[in-house]
Amino acid sequence: MIFIGTTLRTLPPNNQRHAMCVADGWDFTHNENHWSNFETTKHFVEIVMVPYHQFQIKSFGLQMVVNYWNVHNS
Repeated sequence: MIFIGTTLRTLPPNNQRHAMCVADGWDFTHNENHWSNFETTKHFVEIVMVPYHQFQIKSFGLQMVVNYWNVHNS
């Protein structure tokens, strides 16, 4: 969830409900207008997507495979 504001005070209070949400995998961040931007997208990828991807690879016993095609350099 992206909240509007420039400081951590804009996030929900750090109480039992907040802890339950975090334990369930919720992620809270903030920026000046509550819209996704480069920083919030980067945060999402690092905090949510990468750990989820790594968990799925491990849980299915897969190996990480990166395909590199020359066409991507165009």
